[in-house]
Amino acid sequence: MSAGYRRDALDFAEQLLIAGRPTDDAARRRLTHWWQDRAAARPPRRSTRLVRAARAALVGR
Repeated sequence: MSAGYRRDALDFAEQLLIAGRPTDDAARRRLTHWWQDRAAARPPRRSTRLVRAARAALVGR
């Protein structure tokens, strides 16, 4: 790990997403949300997390 755990994990997730992986749509969506939350300058607000959780519950994920 050259840049620390957090940066290395973000880089790895970014490489997977660019390569079109994972092929499972639900897993790709979760990885995309994970990457967006952690790549941002500050963590998502509570309302953003609540909306995402409600949307996931309604869709049945």
